[in-house]
Amino acid sequence: MVIELLGSNLQELLDRCGGKFSLKKVLMLANQLIEAVECMHDKGVIHRDIKPENLLMGLGSNVCQVAVQLCVPYRFWPCKQQGRRNDMESLAYVLVYFLKGSLPWQGLSAGSNEEEINEDVMRKKFAIKPEELCESCPPEFAVWITSCQCTHFEDMPYYTSIKARCRRLFKSKGYVFDYEYDSAETPKNDIKLGTSVEKPGIILATQDIHDLVEPFSRIRIISEDVLDLKES
Repeated sequence: MVIELLGSNLQELLDRCGGKFSLKKVLMLANQLIEAVECMHDKGVIHRDIKPENLLMGLGSNVCQVAVQLCVPYRFWPCKQQGRRNDMESLAYVLVYFLKGSLPWQGLSAGSNEEEINEDVMRKKFAIKPEELCESCPPEFAVWITSCQCTHFEDMPYYTSIKARCRRLFKSKGYVFDYEYDSAETPKNDIKLGTSVEKPGIILATQDIHDLVEPFSRIRIISEDVLDLKES
């Protein structure tokens, strides 16, 4: 079990910063969060609930993912419409939200039940093109979303290519990685029990991952297509 003192979530921090983050801060967050998502996927697990409220400031300037109760081993998730590509697409939406301050599907179907709201949100997401969604944002974000939408369930998302694009954009703007997130509140004490996954930006107990994955490891896989997952 891992117990770590965490600070504000990114929605709270966004509110304190006037409802938007600068491009510099979004790109610094992207650098950490892509690595965190990739780390989780390397363990065979998908998050399924990436949103600002589940991203918390950790010690120093680390950003941590929480709410792992919805995580599942992706290869055995019965609904193959959700996979690694969806985590990466959700992360892109979060970052676009940080830049723009809102998303087109926010506030849809107020008063409806959760299932109807989710259906309305999905329809809106399918209807809007990445270029339209990311209007006023650097084109790297539209490319990111498009790459996720063009990826098959079994395929590995283009983590390295997406990170490289974001870093090139960061460098082209003359930014410096200082990891200062405006009025970010970070915890003063480090309280840890046990071991955690050795990757910055992700708080997920080793035992938690084992409990998620181990029951499925007993399943005998008769055959599996071999896919070329080489990143461009």
